[in-house]
Amino acid sequence: MLAQSIIDQCDALRPNACTQEEKLRWLWQFDSLLQKQLAHLQLFCQTPDSYDGSTVLLIEDTFCDVYVKYLLSQIDFANGETGRYNASAVLFNAAYSHFLDHMNRTHTAPKRSICL
Repeated sequence: MLAQSIIDQCDALRPNACTQEEKLRWLWQFDSLLQKQLAHLQLFCQTPDSYDGSTVLLIEDTFCDVYVKYLLSQIDFANGETGRYNASAVLFNAAYSHFLDHMNRTHTAPKRSICL
């Protein structure tokens, strides 16, 4: 899924005044966190130093709602909409937990050899 596609979905769901650069930075921060949390699976390459609209995000299309819910929660937080942010954060956490559960169920960490 391309970064611009996620941004377009968020903007359609919740018009906002956040800049394109802010949204791309949030996506980069999230992918960096994701890469660290799933490093034991060794599935993802290094995240780029910066993102643009044509950047391919780490999570496959099946779970792209994680990105949408993450951006919506960041927009709500940036706007100071506490109640809306709390609701968005709950939806994001549920989607992200579902994705992490899937990843841990379907991918195993590489076995390490022990030298004696």
